[in-house]
Amino acid sequence: MKKKIALIIVLTVIAIFSVLVGSFSEAEESNYQMPFLKTEATGNFFTQPADTSPVEIIDRRPELETAGYEPMAATDKLELYCLKPTLGIAVYDRRSGYTWYSSYPKIAGLPNPPTGVVASRIASGVTIEYYDGNGAVITAATLSLTENAAKAKTVYRSLDNGFIAEIDFTAVGIKFNVVVTIVDNALRVVIPDESIVEYEVDRLMRLLNFQLKSIMLFPYFGSENYEINGYAMIPDGSGALIRYTDIPSATGFIKRIYGPDYGMATSTSTNLHLKPTPAVGLPIYGVAHGYNQAAFLAEIISGAGAAEIHSYPYLYNNIPINTTFFKLITRDTFRLEISSGEAITLLNSAPYPYDYALEYRFLQNQAANYVGMAQAYRESLGLSPQAPAAQRVPLRLIMLGVDYKPGLFGKKYQTMTDFSQALAIIKSLENNDVEDFQITYLGWNRGGYYNNRSSGRKISRQLGAIDLLNDYIKEKKYKIDYTVNPLISDRYGFGAKTIKKINLSPFKIEQKSSLVNTAYYLAPSTLAAAIKSNGKYYHKKQIEAFNIDNLAAAFSYRYQNEVFYREMMTSLIPEELEQLTDFTLSTANPHDYLLAYLCNYYNAPYQSNKYIYVTDSVPFLSLLLSGFINLYAPEVNYLSDYYLAALRMIEYNLYPSFIITSSEAHHLRYTNFEYLLSTEYRLWENLIIEIYKTVNEALGRVRGQGLVEHGYPVWGVAKVVYNDGTVI
Repeated sequence: MKKKIALIIVLTVIAIFSVLVGSFSEAEESNYQMPFLKTEATGNFFTQPADTSPVEIIDRRPELETAGYEPMAATDKLELYCLKPTLGIAVYDRRSGYTWYSSYPKIAGLPNPPTGVVASRIASGVTIEYYDGNGAVITAATLSLTENAAKAKTVYRSLDNGFIAEIDFTAVGIKFNVVVTIVDNALRVVIPDESIVEYEVDRLMRLLNFQLKSIMLFPYFGSENYEINGYAMIPDGSGALIRYTDIPSATGFIKRIYGPDYGMATSTSTNLHLKPTPAVGLPIYGVAHGYNQAAFLAEIISGAGAAEIHSYPYLYNNIPINTTFFKLITRDTFRLEISSGEAITLLNSAPYPYDYALEYRFLQNQAANYVGMAQAYRESLGLSPQAPAAQRVPLRLIMLGVDYKPGLFGKKYQTMTDFSQALAIIKSLENNDVEDFQITYLGWNRGGYYNNRSSGRKISRQLGAIDLLNDYIKEKKYKIDYTVNPLISDRYGFGAKTIKKINLSPFKIEQKSSLVNTAYYLAPSTLAAAIKSNGKYYHKKQIEAFNIDNLAAAFSYRYQNEVFYREMMTSLIPEELEQLTDFTLSTANPHDYLLAYLCNYYNAPYQSNKYIYVTDSVPFLSLLLSGFINLYAPEVNYLSDYYLAALRMIEYNLYPSFIITSSEAHHLRYTNFEYLLSTEYRLWENLIIEIYKTVNEALGRVRGQGLVEHGYPVWGVAKVVYNDGTVI
């Protein structure tokens, strides 16, 4: 089939900015002044042009035999080898001819090679951290298999497709099994929960107890340094690359998957002036060696609720190696306040009660890059492709309805956008060639968004009749959802099904409100019932879709004297969503276990967090979800550079979003939404129209399609390809 080419060619960033400046300046009765920011396209906000340097690929199997590796299993695609004294493994990919090692095989050839404990840990297939609670203070220490032969022993048992390593760290009384197998094109590594045993150790006539803190499986699998063309892909923001360079780094990427577990940890205070760093929502990372030659995608299949991603750039910890791995946390500490006002640190009495399972899928040739990693990961998510859609981009408008401020006799309610005004705004934009809408109504319920009592589930009378708005949206085949917050209560106890932290304290959440600072989490098991209890009312009012706030919150908690660890919660929430199939669901920044239940992904990141060691931002999320879930950018009226935002939406296949009100924003003074400084539709109308036209001209023709290619042919020029062959 002949390729279709959409001619949106960006010769330089400045050239496209000049075109946009011209088009914006021609808008009549403009109520804003557009800022112009000159942007260099060489920073890590962008993607670097591809380095096409190859890596050397030769058959390393004779070297493995010489080094003492034993063949353990084989498929038609992979061969698995093991160096038993260290539990080192090597995987030979028959399709690419590349060999992946769990240690760094060239360590002896480094100018200043690591020695001692560091060298032992690089060679070891397993390293543990453990707590020593035998003294007055609980401390943590690290131990690998190879530091001292007297401190650990390993027994191997063969399987048809791999082996079981029975590991016993005799020095600290901790043992567990590691099951290593190959299936098709994947390496699977499992630590069964029931195999983890902690026993007393006799030292100088004294029985001591040590507790397992974490396990690092093959932490140097795929490690390399600047001598080859390679990178690590980490799920930071939109996606990030850490290319192998010889630039020393004193910091590394260390993030808890799904963010800190605030059921265990103490939450930090929210600062309304600072934008919080998004949590890591995908339990994956990738490693690529060479240009389209060899790569793998690593994924946590089980146990992501208690795991971290570690990615170490060159010379982090003074080790001249780049490596990326998962740390599997088996036990956390938490602080318990006692009556004297002091706090003591406690440990979970036992390791987390679930298996840890990892899978490494090996990629070759044209799939051996971050694009191929996204396509490989999508296979495990169970997503359904979108139905064919009209060739036009939806504009998301977050419309704030009603809120309150303190009054002389209680609450004084302020209407910002009633239903008739919302309809008028839609028709006004239609007259200016805006062709499709995704409306999100915020504060549509009695008392406003921050009224979490039962009356808050009905439509506010102050907004007027909803029927005309819903009828019009249905007639035009637009979409509308209503923001709800069913996992939050404005009061603790007294009939509310609130939960506690693991340390038995109330589970508070700091809200963004200017008035209601503290709220409380409700039991996740009440999520579906909170919405279904008013199901007949919602359907009568044609409310068929919800934007669920705080849906991505993931934590450990106590409810009705039962402990729920975060891994359990990540299974419970999908069970609740399964009961809401009568409604279309959306949320902001969802985690992996939510994606199969969503129609829209709001506040999709359009860059990485741009840490100093990150070399590139890439659209990993867009490559993963385009054609399956609608991706909407953050609200444009709170971004600093509208031109660059428009270009990035086109590059990343993101749809534009604005938050607006019909009334002037000064009416929000003293309300919960006082922090929204500029929302009046009249002031933003021209920008909304111009941004929409710019994005729609490019993305309208590929709506509902998947991204199959992304790259920068030269600095500052992005190229994306869709699955029907369209090139932008």
